[in-house]
Amino acid sequence: MTDRLLIALIVGSLFCLSGNQTSSANPTSSDPGAPLKTLGVIPGADKRIAVMYQKFDEWESLATESFRSMQQGKRFPHQNLAKAFTGCYQGIWSSMQLQAMGEPAGYDLEHKFTFLRNALGNFSGALVEFQPKEISKLQSDSAKRKDAIAKASELEQQGKLVEAEAAIRQYHLRQLGSVFYLNYSQFKEFENQVAPIHNRLLKRLSAERRSEYAQKAIPSMKQWETDAAEFDSECKEFVLQLKSSSTVNVGAIKDGDVSDVIDRIGQRWIQVARSIDRSYAIAAAFNLERPDQLHQQYFSQKSNLKSNVVATLKQVVSAACVSSSADSIPTQYPEVLQAIANIERRCHLGVAEQLSPELGELLNKNPNFALQVDHYNEATRQPMHWMSKYAKQSSDAVRRQFSPVAQVMTSREKPAEIELSPIYRPLSSSPQVLTVPSFSKPCHWIAGSASSLVGRSVSDQSNLRLSLQQPKTVTPNQAHQYSTITVDSTFDSERKSVEKSFMTSVEHPPLNLVAAQAFNSLLSNEFELVGGQVTKLTIEPSVCVLGEGDSLVQLDQLPLFKSDYDNARQLTWAYEIQPLWIQHQLFFVDLREGSK
Repeated sequence: MTDRLLIALIVGSLFCLSGNQTSSANPTSSDPGAPLKTLGVIPGADKRIAVMYQKFDEWESLATESFRSMQQGKRFPHQNLAKAFTGCYQGIWSSMQLQAMGEPAGYDLEHKFTFLRNALGNFSGALVEFQPKEISKLQSDSAKRKDAIAKASELEQQGKLVEAEAAIRQYHLRQLGSVFYLNYSQFKEFENQVAPIHNRLLKRLSAERRSEYAQKAIPSMKQWETDAAEFDSECKEFVLQLKSSSTVNVGAIKDGDVSDVIDRIGQRWIQVARSIDRSYAIAAAFNLERPDQLHQQYFSQKSNLKSNVVATLKQVVSAACVSSSADSIPTQYPEVLQAIANIERRCHLGVAEQLSPELGELLNKNPNFALQVDHYNEATRQPMHWMSKYAKQSSDAVRRQFSPVAQVMTSREKPAEIELSPIYRPLSSSPQVLTVPSFSKPCHWIAGSASSLVGRSVSDQSNLRLSLQQPKTVTPNQAHQYSTITVDSTFDSERKSVEKSFMTSVEHPPLNLVAAQAFNSLLSNEFELVGGQVTKLTIEPSVCVLGEGDSLVQLDQLPLFKSDYDNARQLTWAYEIQPLWIQHQLFFVDLREGSK
């Protein structure tokens, strides 16, 4: 088999979409080499990404072993290195196609293959004995090189970019097999003939593909409209039913009441809001508009959604006023408050205040109970004030020892020493911003360097539960950072104190919204402020964080991408924090061993 055919077969098969591999992890401080998650809009991208990460690891290992053999004066498999060298070029070109698909991993892979290609090029100094032969091959290939360039140029003029790039690629790969053995002064004459037209075609093809892939992504971006229409229809049906009956069918719940309806509206609001978030993430990944314009467009959709939901909730409570009996109010009213409180904590601007007239109308259907609520409000006002004040003062006394995560994100810190392959130059050890906002070098280098932040004492605020089934909470709304915490404690003694002060329990919920929100957050282990130690850092592509559908963004908010970088290049850092103390709205708890 000729060298030409061998190289073509090996390189051509490197990135075939085979197997069931998917890129489902993300680089962390404990596992820097993990691949990035995929956005998953264009079918097949995930498998291609998985194979490319695998090939990079293979070739980097090959280069590392070969370098050590070279340093020891031993022979090394230069033919395999030459194949890896041409494969790195293939990896760079395939990374450009992934970028056109809106896949952030394309940027990471481009960095990886570029650094590895450059490192492989340094082997030429140890391959001097092969250089005369390779130079001769390139010189004798002059006619074929001219033919390949002419054919590619002709196809380009005809608008056949795919065919033109394929034609020049086939020749370029063969030429690169010889370039590997040469230094720059030896190969520049030949590369300067081929590389410019190939790079131009790759750039044009990438722009054309990006437009094509963006068109294919439109159904995914439009999904929120279908979800919103279904939600609107469901809400109208709830209002109609509640006007004539105090019980309605709510999903799988038969004979649900107004609080069940509000719970259902809250759940569906989350689903539609996440659908808008994913549409925004996809549009951002394809850079369809400027970040500020895109944000304005989608923020407007979320604002409209919120307005529609609030209007529906007002109608639902008003309809319940019509169909509910006075005797049902003492049971129904607290349940409605709990349902609204659950929604309220997932919004940035108050929903509860806008429902005040309707809640007052519902309460006044039973004047005796309304008087009881007035007494409850008066009795709980002072306990609420003093418990909140004491909780804040307690956290103020300790939080100075804990740096806010937002501050750590922008501070200059000394990076961890990471074990780089000897084929690369050592990384800078000077203080620098470790949690960078975008791809600046391979992600496994970025994650490894940032591991020096593990063990750092930090604080973060506004922790919300991802779901009631998961013991983790998250700080929302930050485009480039969030924190997760795991709290094992159920805070039984604090809960009992709150129940006693507010004359409430799970069976007897609070009688005003402020208390309902505080009690709701207590049951969900949601806190105003948390201090602890960083146990792990994870790098995630920002568009993937938004596109996954997790509740990382409040229902009426939308993070703004930085205008300094392409959206798909931007990174989000997840800080995993082991809490040492927590501040709830109504209490403070020091979780450190031996604390009082």
